[in-house]
Amino acid sequence: MVAISVQDTAGNVSKPTEVMIVDATAPIWPEDTIIEALDVKESKLTLSWSRADDQTGVSEYQVYQDNQLLQEVVAGETKLEEWKQSVGDYQVEMVF
Repeated sequence: MVAISVQDTAGNVSKPTEVMIVDATAPIWPEDTIIEALDVKESKLTLSWSRADDQTGVSEYQVYQDNQLLQEVVAGETKLEEWKQSVGDYQVEMVF
């Protein structure tokens, strides 16, 4: 939040008004970003990815499995550890 006041030519100053600055630019992934499956075992694995960039900062990553939200991962973390799954093929999507 930013507060703005205005002053006229006579020196009268208004009360500050709070203004919200809107970030209209979505975060971006570096061009070489990949999602990796690490420490793969029969019933669990770890997903790892590169950090995304944003002018105001990334607040969280959302991991989807087969179009269903699987887990939210806080910014600063770039891993989803011990993701428990049965054997099979899965579509995984990262959103921030």
